[in-house]
Amino acid sequence: MAKNTQPVDGQKSEDGSKLCECYQKNPVLKLIYDKLKFIPFPLNIFLVTVSIWLFYLFAFAQYDFLHDAIGSYPGFLTLDSIYHPIFFIIIPALLIIMSDLYKQLDKTFANLKEITKYSPDDYKQKLDDWKALLESNHQFIISGILIVLVIGNTILKNITLGGDPDYPYSFQFYPLIATVNLLFFLLAGFIVGSLIWHLFNTVKIIREFFAKPNKLSLQPFHPDGAAGLQPLTKLTFKMNLICVFAMVIPLWEVLINGRDPLDTTILSYVIVITIVAIAVFFFPLLKAHNVMKESKLGTLKKLSVKHSATYRELMEEIDEEGASFNSTTMEHLKEINELYEVAKKMPIWPFDTNFIIKVATAIGMPIIMYFYDIILSFIGI
Repeated sequence: MAKNTQPVDGQKSEDGSKLCECYQKNPVLKLIYDKLKFIPFPLNIFLVTVSIWLFYLFAFAQYDFLHDAIGSYPGFLTLDSIYHPIFFIIIPALLIIMSDLYKQLDKTFANLKEITKYSPDDYKQKLDDWKALLESNHQFIISGILIVLVIGNTILKNITLGGDPDYPYSFQFYPLIATVNLLFFLLAGFIVGSLIWHLFNTVKIIREFFAKPNKLSLQPFHPDGAAGLQPLTKLTFKMNLICVFAMVIPLWEVLINGRDPLDTTILSYVIVITIVAIAVFFFPLLKAHNVMKESKLGTLKKLSVKHSATYRELMEEIDEEGASFNSTTMEHLKEINELYEVAKKMPIWPFDTNFIIKVATAIGMPIIMYFYDIILSFIGI
């Protein structure tokens, strides 16, 4: 088993340093995480976004010589604008949680090393492979697809609605706000695409960790109650939170803009996000569950075979009148029974009840808020 290399709080481990800085090949994320250090992260993200909003407010909306370029539809300024939930809540929150997720990669795989049978060199090689996967230039494909969709949607809407002065993002009537709108969604597409890539591949790495059960040495009675895998569960819970934050959009539409929660489009979005949030937590852990289950069944099977053999031996020792037997064998049989009862309590999931409550709360609270009015009407309030 590998030597203990658990990192001290506030200090990067050698293992973690390979993974927690996987964002550095992404120019946008690198700029946000590494270059905007004039104010401590994550405060800088909020201050930068608020500064952009204030710049838009005072420079574009208030001065007469620019007011005509904006018209009466300053998209950042109205409560029903999609900018509020996306620009000022979701994207900053995603960046903050993803930054914490990268740090959690550090802690997780440093701790998981304790339950592996890999040599130090082999484990470092796996970390190098995983880092290469997270840093792959293929991550820009997803961002590219989102950007193409944004540009295509902008062109299509300007073809169909651009001649209408009531359309706030018309390049014909409001070129400045239309340009700001396009640039914002291009940036959002780039960031969201990068985060989707890292999230997807983190799931892949977790499942790959359990691809070779013979390389693992689980600790069924570890104090964490999860065979030593609780760091992994913490990681998947943070991934779950990333998906939950996407619920801000439908909540904004229903609670702020008064949209009908049973509207087909927005309800479909809620259902999809809920399914994804549940899957992001459980799907990476299915491999761990299978390994833990097989380990428990294997232990119970061995004890069962030993119990049968010892019991048979005891029966053979009893004389014809059944008056005597070997007390040592009897004690051995009792010990096996006790071990079997203990083995039956071995966990088969890498989490306990508390984590299930956390996940249920994280997913359930936005759903309850979404159906708030319907729930109150149903119970007669």
